Amino acid sequence: MKNVGGQALIEGIMMKSPELKSISIRKHTGEIITTTKKLKENPVKNIPVIRGIYSLITSVIEGSEDINYSASFFEDEDDKKSKFELFLEKYLKIENFMSIISFTLAIFLAIFMFLFIPATATKFFEKDSGILFSLIEGFIKISIFVSYIAIISKLPDMKKVFMYHGAEHKSIFAYEKGLELTVENIKKMPRLHPRCGTNFIAVTLIISILASSFIQVDSIIIRVFTKIIILPLIAGISYEVIKLAGKSGNILTNLLIFPGMMLQKITTQEPEDEQIEVAIVALKKVL
Repeated sequence: MKNVGGQALIEGIMMKSPELKSISIRKHTGEIITTTKKLKENPVKNIPVIRGIYSLITSVIEGSEDINYSASFFEDEDDKKSKFELFLEKYLKIENFMSIISFTLAIFLAIFMFLFIPATATKFFEKDSGILFSLIEGFIKISIFVSYIAIISKLPDMKKVFMYHGAEHKSIFAYEKGLELTVENIKKMPRLHPRCGTNFIAVTLIISILASSFIQVDSIIIRVFTKIIILPLIAGISYEVIKLAGKSGNILTNLLIFPGMMLQKITTQEPEDEQIEVAIVALKKVL
């Protein structure tokens, strides 16, 4: 049985196996269109932690590209590129300028919300205990993250994406149980999956809280900068935890992924038949 994962997109789903990647999109007409491509082998797939860092970087880049690809099917035909964007494409060979700007702003916003604000807020507390100080900072960080997820889940477009997320999980569960990939079979499956990216984020937050207890500096700038530097290492360790939890859950891994499983109750929604149908098409293409 192949190790299969995926990602919810705008009116679509990306599925990936070790060899293939497919993207299925349901257009306004109801037609499902699918693209498939072969994947390059992960050069560090057998090196623990390093493979997690590599997967994180490639997932962020490819995930952004896949979302932009799915969004391109629903852009207003009257939306035209500005003269500035046309200039960049023609003379500087820079395409998708606004996407680059949006991605850069998103990175800075994430650093500000999840690193700078918690670090600043904790300056009002005594630093007698490193672990207690880190727990307070971690509580603030997690509160911001959960609030953010809860707010965007109320947006109609995001609710639809979360329904596709649920369809992705349910279809993968059906495949892993050896069931025929039909709408009826997939509907019966759970929508919370241990290998979900939501779990990865939650585990990364938990491990970062523990790691933060060893960063004993008063300067907020240095503290934030240090956390950015060690983030790839924390992400690599988190990847190994999720990988272990997906293979054979034990008490420790189950405890670590429990917050992520609870968060999935927000980031995944029960799909309708049309979302499940898209998941089936995408999944079959990579098997």
